[in-house]
Amino acid sequence: MLVRAIRAVATGEAIFGGPVIARDTAFAVTVGGWLWRVPLGDPYAATRDSLGVAVRAPPAPAGNGVLVGALNGEILLVGRDSVERLTRLRSPIEQPPIVRHGVLLLIDGKGTIEAWR
Repeated sequence: MLVRAIRAVATGEAIFGGPVIARDTAFAVTVGGWLWRVPLGDPYAATRDSLGVAVRAPPAPAGNGVLVGALNGEILLVGRDSVERLTRLRSPIEQPPIVRHGVLLLIDGKGTIEAWR
């Protein structure tokens, strides 16, 4: 079976890691710090938000938004209309944050695993 593209979204810079899907939307971040939202039902309605920081890890869906780990060590919670800085680690974040049973697991670029509640 041959498949065809239904929509291509040109971000203008590299996407780091793969996109994630949550709540009928695909999320991706660029290395320059843009979070892209692509509604699966209407890819033409793609939007982007500036995070203001460089990113080297894929986003992670969270209950009320998307978590993004930044190159400067910040963990951001990006909601529909806001960007909240939750905490900052001493090293760059190079892996997506993990949320499980109310615990936020973070791995920095030096291999340290931190758990936050």
